[in-house]
Amino acid sequence: MNELPEELPEELPEELPEDLPPPPPVRPGLILTAGVLWVLVGAFFLLMMGFGIVLDVYLAAARPGPARPDPTAGCATKLGLFIGGGFLAAGIRTLQGKAKDTLVTSVMSMLVGLLYFAIGAVSLWLASAPGRAGPFVTAVLVTGALSVLLGGALFLPAVLALAARSQYLEWRAALEPPRRRRTRRRREERDWERPKYPRDPKRPWNRAPRDSDDDDSWD
Repeated sequence: MNELPEELPEELPEELPEDLPPPPPVRPGLILTAGVLWVLVGAFFLLMMGFGIVLDVYLAAARPGPARPDPTAGCATKLGLFIGGGFLAAGIRTLQGKAKDTLVTSVMSMLVGLLYFAIGAVSLWLASAPGRAGPFVTAVLVTGALSVLLGGALFLPAVLALAARSQYLEWRAALEPPRRRRTRRRREERDWERPKYPRDPKRPWNRAPRDSDDDDSWD
C-alpha cells in the first residue's frame, strides 16, 4: 500500500483575501479596431503626401524651362499632412487610453469620410460619362475608387468608437491611477523666535550685536 506523506498540504482558504490587486482593465474590442483603423488611415495619408511631394519635385526637375510652381499644391499637401497626422495621433492616443473622449475624433472622421465619399462618387460619375476614354478615365476611376475606400475607412471607425464610447470611458477611468489626496502640512510652532537685530547701513549683510532689549542704537 502507498504510504501517506508525513506533512499534508495546507488547505486553501475558502475566500480569497480582500487586499489582492484588481485585475488590469481590458481594452474594448471595438475601440481596438477603431484605433487601429485610424492609425492605418493616418499613416496612409502621410505616405501618400510624402510620395506626392517626391513626385512633384521629380517632375519639376525633369520639366524643361523655368519652374512654374503650382499655388494650390502646397495647400493640398499641408491639408493632407494635417489630416494624416491628426488621425495618426488620435488613433495612438485612443489605443493608449489617453484621449479624453472619442466623440470629437469620431465626428471629424465622419465628416472627412463623407467628403471622400462625395469625391469618389463625383469621380466615378465623371469616368462613367459616355464618349470618354484613355488614361484620363483610368486615372479618374482610380481616384474615385481610392476615395470611396478612404471614406469607408474613416466612417467605419467613427461608428465603432461612438458605439463603444461608454466602454471606452469606463476603461480609461480604470486606467487612471488613484488621485493623491492633498494633505495640508501644518507648521509646528517654534518655542523661540529668531531675534531681529538692526543692520549696519554700510554693510547691510552684517548684523550688529544687540546690547540690550531696550536699546538697539549703535555705539
